[in-house]
Amino acid sequence: MAAQGKPNGQAQWKEVSDLPIANELWASNVTTLAARTYSGKAGARSAVPLQIEQIYRAPEAGSLALATALRLLPAVVERCRSALAAIEFGDLIQSDDAMIHVHSMLPELFCCRRLGEGFTAIVNAVLSAFEGQKGLPMDKAQIETIYRALAAVRSEPGISFSHSLDYVAAMEGADLNISPSGLDELAGLISG
Repeated sequence: MAAQGKPNGQAQWKEVSDLPIANELWASNVTTLAARTYSGKAGARSAVPLQIEQIYRAPEAGSLALATALRLLPAVVERCRSALAAIEFGDLIQSDDAMIHVHSMLPELFCCRRLGEGFTAIVNAVLSAFEGQKGLPMDKAQIETIYRALAAVRSEPGISFSHSLDYVAAMEGADLNISPSGLDELAGLISG
């Protein structure tokens, strides 16, 4: 579906529609997206990315898990931003307080795991990272890594599992222990 302008250098609009959504759960809520690219006289292109709020104008019409995630994720991402800003100003207590608030919202986000394996992998890794800290505050690199992972989930709740593994690996690279607590004890009991 391409609508072309005149060949004399006037502006052209190209429209691509009926893009399939990768996650089947999402397909039940949204079946198509329209992506528009504008080509001007100089051939410059600009694409306006869609915000998650533009795609899901009424998330309560979809699943409860999606509505909950779309309600919590902006607050979680903003708390991470606040923690990073506090570190920049040297206020480690305020930074830790912001991350404690992030931690307190994660169990409810974990309940939204029906959104997909990628969503679940990231939320579970972040939750385990907090548990692995055993109450110690996170440093700037650790907060930035968690911020990037949660921001990715916020912009794409249906993130693929393979793409989520990049964020999980980054958390491990930032010296965050993302193994669920009790896993070592369970492995010891199983092995005898």
